[in-house]
Amino acid sequence: MKVYTEFTVPSNTPATAPVTTEIKLSAGTITYCHIYFPPGSGGYLYIQIWYNGHQLIPWQRGKWLRGDDLLVPDYGQYPCIEAPNRLTIKGYNTSTEYEHSALIGVEITPYSPIVGSLEDLALVGRRFV
Repeated sequence: MKVYTEFTVPSNTPATAPVTTEIKLSAGTITYCHIYFPPGSGGYLYIQIWYNGHQLIPWQRGKWLRGDDLLVPDYGQYPCIEAPNRLTIKGYNTSTEYEHSALIGVEITPYSPIVGSLEDLALVGRRFV
């Protein structure tokens, strides 16, 4: 499953009251995530990505990412099994004149059910007894 969204933050949005949006995900593992700061944001736009109350990006707690014409990839493996499966994007904008946007992309590999007969599963279980 691939999810892409544009995240826009109005001018004069303070860090103490960031804009937030949520992305609903299916259960699985996030295998890739990126933030693209297009040209023109001038480093005024700051972004964090959270999963169920845990900061994923950037890895340093309490820090924010910013950039101008910059792609920030993340190849971490983040299991998404706790309901609700939602990413929260937070952002603030120090520009006094312009809103700024970033493009967010997430790839998630869904969980696969176990395939096999009950006899096969019993055989595997007996090997560990």
